[in-house]
Amino acid sequence: MKRYVNAYSADLDDYDMLIGMDIITETDFLITNADSKTTFQFRTPSEGGVEL
Repeated sequence: MKRYVNAYSADLDDYDMLIGMDIITETDFLITNADSKTTFQFRTPSEGGVEL
């Protein structure tokens, strides 16, 4: 099932990115932080849990 969402672009001053909860809840979303480097991943469609 394809789902479409509205996306907007804006100058957010000190922020590099802003992701809405409507996007996050439709994907598998993972945030990691190692060696002072933060990484995030999206997977869509969602396939369920992620084992670490």
